[in-house]
Amino acid sequence: MGSYLGILFAFGALAGWGVGDFYIQRTSRNVGIWKSLFFIGVAGMVGLFPFIGNDFRTVLAQPRLLFLFFGALGPVVTLAALANFWALKNGKISVVAPITGMELPIAVGLSMLFAHERLDVVTFSLILVVFVGILLISVSGDRQKAAISRPELEKGVFFALIGAFGLAATNVLTGLGSRETSPLFSIWFTHTFVSIVAGTYLIARRQLTSVVSDLVRYPTNIILQSVLDNAAWISFAYATVFIPISVATAISECFIILSTVLGVVVGHERLRRHQIVGIALAIVGIIFLSFVIY
Repeated sequence: MGSYLGILFAFGALAGWGVGDFYIQRTSRNVGIWKSLFFIGVAGMVGLFPFIGNDFRTVLAQPRLLFLFFGALGPVVTLAALANFWALKNGKISVVAPITGMELPIAVGLSMLFAHERLDVVTFSLILVVFVGILLISVSGDRQKAAISRPELEKGVFFALIGAFGLAATNVLTGLGSRETSPLFSIWFTHTFVSIVAGTYLIARRQLTSVVSDLVRYPTNIILQSVLDNAAWISFAYATVFIPISVATAISECFIILSTVLGVVVGHERLRRHQIVGIALAIVGIIFLSFVIY
């Protein structure tokens, strides 16, 4: 039953991120990265506060947990979010997406190292299949040709790389924090940390007073990005309690499939042959992965 719940929560994270990243990109371009982060952080801080219980006292009473949350999780998630948002705002999706997909193998390695997870050959092979599928989905033929004729560093690549490492570390730290306290507290803490950092930056730049007018001007994008991103992270945090962090990451990382499908349906984009193969590989991989874990 626990594995079944973990798989369901991982798919919940997949859905939340698949749709949420679309609104994060639009909000970041409308109001800026820092304000976008601030709105998401405040939504999590206020919305989850009634549910954190005595977890905060537990963290304050244990030096090990203090370091996990204040010394590692808070700073890492802030850096990862900033890098990822900057890459989404300024880079090309066809360039940024495959680099961000590196989050999966990095997260697998980190979960083995720090969470002491051990994957059997079948599970590891299925995660590899999912990863290959994600790469095929994310890379367009045009970008591949352009990379050969124009080898200079594309805009957003550097921050996408930082984001990939940061998001992988965030996944592992979120899983560890959720197991030590609770999933809701882990997400409340990270988003509270992010909102304080972003709010401090906005105050220093004298931009905090404009957030109300931004909310009035772009209510749909801001509300949907905040709700969906918080829901996705909560789902992911719960998934890591029931199934290995690496498996939860593999399933939820397939939000790229949903983003691609939305691009086809809403944006009338065309899929290349290798992208269709990638979608098929990723879907088959997560289906078999779900059965193996269950």
